[in-house]
Amino acid sequence: VKSVKLSGRMSFLLCPLTEVLPVVSAIQYSFINIPDLELDFTGLAQVADFTIIDKTIRKMILDILSGMMVLPNRMLFKMDLANDYLKTYQPPLGIVNVTAVRGRGFVIERGVITD
Repeated sequence: VKSVKLSGRMSFLLCPLTEVLPVVSAIQYSFINIPDLELDFTGLAQVADFTIIDKTIRKMILDILSGMMVLPNRMLFKMDLANDYLKTYQPPLGIVNVTAVRGRGFVIERGVITD
């Protein structure tokens, strides 16, 4: 594999806070949705560039990533090695995904949007 690129929206939770640098004891991070994955194969692995093989490999990798670091699952990176994992981990309170399908009655102020 020559290169791997993951792109998507991420969530970062910095806690617990401390009074000394680096100010946080740990960082919890995850993707909000399943990320986009780009793989660039080289050498003999270029066989994987065929559509069927490529889709299978991507699906396997994304399934593993989804189980590890797509909400509600999160990864934890400890900044303070003395910090206790069980005290650091903050379980998610809930997840809400809101999508506006339609809107009406909005007033456009002059100078804000130009044609």
